Amino acid sequence: MGAPSPQSSTRIKRSIPVRKFAGISAALGGVVALAAMPMVGASAYVAKQANTSFEALPSELKSLPLPQRTYVEAADGTRIATLYDQNRIVVPLNKISTTLQKALIATEDARFYEHHGVDPQGSARALLTNASSGDVQQGSSTITMQYVRNLLITNATTKKEIEEARERTMSRKIQEMRYALAMEKKLSKQQILDGYLNVAYFGSGAYGAEAASRRYFNKHANELTLPQAALLAGMVQNPVGYDPFAHPKTAEHRRNVVLERMQAQGVITPTQMSQAQNTPLKKTLDPKVADNGCTTSFAPFYCDYVLREVANNKVFGDTPQDRAALLKRGGIVIKTNLDVHAQKAATTAAMNRIPPKDGSKKAA
Repeated sequence: MGAPSPQSSTRIKRSIPVRKFAGISAALGGVVALAAMPMVGASAYVAKQANTSFEALPSELKSLPLPQRTYVEAADGTRIATLYDQNRIVVPLNKISTTLQKALIATEDARFYEHHGVDPQGSARALLTNASSGDVQQGSSTITMQYVRNLLITNATTKKEIEEARERTMSRKIQEMRYALAMEKKLSKQQILDGYLNVAYFGSGAYGAEAASRRYFNKHANELTLPQAALLAGMVQNPVGYDPFAHPKTAEHRRNVVLERMQAQGVITPTQMSQAQNTPLKKTLDPKVADNGCTTSFAPFYCDYVLREVANNKVFGDTPQDRAALLKRGGIVIKTNLDVHAQKAATTAAMNRIPPKDGSKKAA
C-alpha cells in the first residue's frame, strides 16, 4: 500500500508511546513543570510526572479534506462560475517550486529534516521565555507543528473551536507538540511539507502555494522565481503584516530577510541573494483576483438556480448543513446541461428588447 496523502482524511489512531522521544518529552515537560512550580526545583519526580502528563495528552488528529474551489460547468465544459469559501487549489509537492520549499524551510524550520516534529532546543528556550507571561511570546513551532495548527483551524466548525485553535497559550503549544510527534510517526517529511504548503494562508484571500502564486504573480506555483518564492515564504509568519499590496516596504524587507537566511544556510549563493534583493518588489508582482460567486458569471441567474438546487436536494446531502458544507468546502465540479450558445443568444435578445437602462423601468 502507498503512503497516505496529507490531503486525504488523516487519522492518527494509536496512542503512540514516545519511547524514541523520551528525552524530548521529558525535557519539554520538565520545563513546563518547573515554570509552573518554581519552588519545587529540578527534581526527577517533576520530570517523571511531566513526562507522564505529556504522554496522557491526546495524539489523534483527524483531518477533513481541505476547502477548495468549486466549479460550475456548462454542458460543453465551459466554466459558468467559480465558488469558494477559501481560495485554495491543492496540488502535489512536485507542482510546487523547490525554491519555495527551500525558502520556507530556511526561514521557518532550518532543522526540519533533523527533528521528529519538535525541535527540543528551540522549544525548551521558548517555553522558558513564555512561562512567566502565561502565553506565547516567543515562537518555536516547527513546520510540523505549524501544519498541525493550520489543520486544527481548518477543521474547526464553530466559533469556539476556531478561537481555541488560534489561541496562543502554553497548554495549546504542548498539545501541538504531542500531535506533531505523532504525525511524524505517520507521515513522511515530504508529505508534511506537501500538506503544509497546501493548507497555509498567504494573505489576500489565498490559501496554499498554488492559489497564492496565481494571486500575486499570475503563474503556477512551480514557476516561481527566487524573489517571488522568498516573498511567499516570508509571508506565512504574518500574512497581513507582510502583504505586498498593503505594506510593500515591509514585505520587501521580509523577503530580503528570507534571502539572507537562504544564503546563510547555503541554499543560494551570495550573488543570487544580491540579485534577488536588488529586484524591485513591484517588478515581481502581477496580481490577479479569482472570480468568486454567481455575480461574475455570464449566466448569473442560472448559476444561482444551480446552487439553490444543490442546497435543497437531498441527493447532495442528508441535511441542509451537509449540503451547505459540500458547497463551502468545495473541491467539486458541478456539471449542468446549460447550452452556452442558447444562453448567450437569449441574453442578447432580452437585452436588445429591454436594455438595462431602459427608460420604461421594465426588466428582462
